[in-house]
Amino acid sequence: MKIALIPCPAWKRQSPCLTGSSVGVGLLICSFIIFFSWFTLRKFEHGIWCGHDQGLGCQIFWTTLHGKLLWSSFLGVNGLCHLGEHAVFFILLWLPIYALFPFPVTLSILQVFFLGLSAVPVYLIAKDKISSRAGLLFVVLYLTNNFVIQAIIDGFQTRTISVPLYFFAFLFFIKKRYLWVSLFILLICFSHGIGCLIAIMFGIYMVLAQRKRLLGLTISILSLVWFIISIKAIQPHFGIAEPLGGLRFIAEGKVLTDSTLLKIA
Repeated sequence: MKIALIPCPAWKRQSPCLTGSSVGVGLLICSFIIFFSWFTLRKFEHGIWCGHDQGLGCQIFWTTLHGKLLWSSFLGVNGLCHLGEHAVFFILLWLPIYALFPFPVTLSILQVFFLGLSAVPVYLIAKDKISSRAGLLFVVLYLTNNFVIQAIIDGFQTRTISVPLYFFAFLFFIKKRYLWVSLFILLICFSHGIGCLIAIMFGIYMVLAQRKRLLGLTISILSLVWFIISIKAIQPHFGIAEPLGGLRFIAEGKVLTDSTLLKIA
């Protein structure tokens, strides 16, 4: 008597989400987002704000919805478009979400979500290079990192919501998915002036690590060109008094001491 064997469905054999480590990572990320979203809501309920950057972020989203592109009274003498200080076009992608929930806490919860989302590429990178268990460990280390938690406590910053872009760019780099690398580098350049400088170094790293000379040099050169356009054309057009203020900021070393991006990295 022959017994027919029922083959295991292909989705069970191939789906990486069924591994214990992947499930653990998903639970950790969801727990992180839920807890710190609750924490943020409670903070706002008690009237605890976070100073300049939180107020600036709320105001530029609100004024954009009401016809004044990224305008803030915090900047300049009589107010200024935020593009006059930083070329932060990337944040406009989240304007529809803010339009649905036009509250100050919306931006802080978005920031929590993006910081939690960054744990996904952290896990995938460690899993690819070491093991899935190591990936789970790195996710725990990332989500409990003091700088990640402090970024949430400090409130919304336009730099912080771009953190996943850097991790995903590096993930696709080690996977040799260069079209996706280029897309995330483009978003990085549109996220903040500091992003252009990191993109330049990323292109150089591509040349050194994977011998992708043409692509790496192209990314570095275009990132440098966009950085120059930002500080020499975009910022002066929108009214900044010191179009080279970003370079002075870097020269004084504040980019290394104050940047949430580099602290998390």
